Amino acid sequence: MADCQRAETNEMAVVYPKEYSKIFIPKGLDGSREKVVFEVVHRQSNQVIYWHLDHQYLGQTKNTHRLELDAAKGRHHMTLVDANGQTLSWWFELLEK
Repeated sequence: MADCQRAETNEMAVVYPKEYSKIFIPKGLDGSREKVVFEVVHRQSNQVIYWHLDHQYLGQTKNTHRLELDAAKGRHHMTLVDANGQTLSWWFELLEK
């Protein structure tokens, strides 16, 4: 029944980097590449989020949803899945000098 259906809303939102961002990764003082810190928020802060980059599992976060990433330059696709199966995906590009 229509009155029994719940509106689907995404419980997650990207803080950084936003969709289609182009991110320059500088080198540190020792010459090594720095990392990008990804951050998302979830309406249920204690929810577990599973992180995937280009269909490869990276890890999970709980409470504070931040993940450091050191990936090759180029376009990448990030997908997050929470413990309820809700997903959030976006594209971004890593640049190098």
